[in-house]
Amino acid sequence: MVKPTYDSQKKAISVLMIGVIIGVCVPFSIMPMMASGGDGSIEIRPLGDESDFISIIDGAKESVNVDIYLLFNKDIIEALCRAGERGIPVKVVCQDFNVSTNELKDRLDKNVSLRIVEPIPEKYKCMTYHTKLLLVDENITVCGSHNYTKSAFYSNSEYSLVVNDPSTYRKAYAHFLGDWKKGKDWRTFS
Repeated sequence: MVKPTYDSQKKAISVLMIGVIIGVCVPFSIMPMMASGGDGSIEIRPLGDESDFISIIDGAKESVNVDIYLLFNKDIIEALCRAGERGIPVKVVCQDFNVSTNELKDRLDKNVSLRIVEPIPEKYKCMTYHTKLLLVDENITVCGSHNYTKSAFYSNSEYSLVVNDPSTYRKAYAHFLGDWKKGKDWRTFS
């Protein structure tokens, strides 16, 4: 029997991963999926343009939490500020050099909080916070490749999903909370 080489094992794993990605992602792009979960039914559907993200934020009734790398989209920033003005607690955590300074910082109030997470120097590289999460009302989790920029919605090839499920929300919120705790109040960076 011929022993597999490292390259052949790597190639086999790559082919397997492509098959998994195609098998998992393609159905999401075709139609929404309904599944039964421990907390009831779970809806998973792809999001289109920025208006999908904005309508989720505008529909918030209890809370909005954002863990994002790039935040330059003025329409999304406006939606976050509107939620705060309606009395909805809004928490945003992002990396320091990626905050749209004038649009968001100038509108922060008691309902809209911003924390900055600095890159962490590692032994051979600098770890970047690259999360893209929108968490709403302890039920809605939006995750995917979209940064909150105009180019993400109108120039790039991006893909994000919304999952309506409390169990998924709780897991994603734990990640958000870890980043939130690592962050510092934005004023310490001014």
